[in-house]
Amino acid sequence: MKNGKYTLEELLKDESFIKSITNPDTASSVYWQEAVKQGILDEETLEEARKVALFINKNNPPDSLIDSRILVIWDRIEESIQSNRRKLYKYVSIAAAVVIIATLGINYFINNDLSKTSPLLVQNMQNADIKANKIQLITADEKMTISGDVAEINYSQEEIIVNNEVIGKKAGEKGKLKYDQLIVPYGKRSLLILSDGSKIWVNAGTRVIYPVEFSKNKREISIDGEIYGDFVRDTSRPFTIKARDMEVQILGTQLNIQTYWDDSFQTVVLVTGAVNVKKKGSKAQRLMPNQMITITKDDINVRTVNVLNYTSWKDGCYQFRNEKLETVLSRLSKYYGVKIECDPKAANLQCSGGLFYQNSIHQILDGVCLSAPVKYEMKGDKYIFSTNP
Repeated sequence: MKNGKYTLEELLKDESFIKSITNPDTASSVYWQEAVKQGILDEETLEEARKVALFINKNNPPDSLIDSRILVIWDRIEESIQSNRRKLYKYVSIAAAVVIIATLGINYFINNDLSKTSPLLVQNMQNADIKANKIQLITADEKMTISGDVAEINYSQEEIIVNNEVIGKKAGEKGKLKYDQLIVPYGKRSLLILSDGSKIWVNAGTRVIYPVEFSKNKREISIDGEIYGDFVRDTSRPFTIKARDMEVQILGTQLNIQTYWDDSFQTVVLVTGAVNVKKKGSKAQRLMPNQMITITKDDINVRTVNVLNYTSWKDGCYQFRNEKLETVLSRLSKYYGVKIECDPKAANLQCSGGLFYQNSIHQILDGVCLSAPVKYEMKGDKYIFSTNP
């Protein structure tokens, strides 16, 4: 046993620890539990390291996080800024919050000599309190709050079930649709299981309006925010998702939709199946798996993407590769409901890695600053990022 306590970074650079997590055996498990008992390893640190190791192992870091070119660039960064930042190895977590490899764009260093909208949606969603501290479920009979950062709401049985507890019958007039609303505030997530068994993962800052029971000839919901859906196929009842001036028609598929009221764009990323995406006043666009459509006021664009970059949030993390720091911080801003701005140099830095949403925004932003030559300061209610040479 070592002298002093293990840190998170020490564990994630210890090959024997990584092996004990990815290929566990009795001896290694006993060793690390004994370390906890002897007080040289905090149980919280052990659990955090375990999650990071499993996440990286699951997502194949040699392809998705590690790149020989990145490591060369990082060496040059270390030499140029003459800081005490350590090299990032395959398994590194910063500030118990971030697994991030800052690639900081090659060009940056060369140039610096391192060179139809639903009426139901409009009427109900704009007045909802998306900044509340708890997840809210609004039915025809009551408005209830749900504690915790993650909730599961299930309508696939005769009763409505919230976090495995029955809260009531799915009452309503026969032959008449009854709508409920789920509001997921910033910093929270939910899994919503609809009456037909379709599953919808609901991201932070999102509202969903849906019928308690679908009608016999169609299935339709309205959203404001971001969802990932795994929809049950039913050719007799096509599924329609309405959001702002966009409509998505599906039979059975898995996809991600991002459509926040305060964003200038909307996106649909198709994982499996096929969908038609229609903007009001435009011709419908057919998407194939691994394609993303981006809709703005003046343009519609379809391109091939790595779907994991747009869907990993449903598992509690945000994975990205070769993304601008501005884009990464924008996702954090949206999830936590905070304002983050970048100066032009910091905004264009390229990053690859993953962020874990169970941590606080301060932990994550501090980790970003330890991983990259950037810094931030608070000005009023804004986090302002700039380069830190």
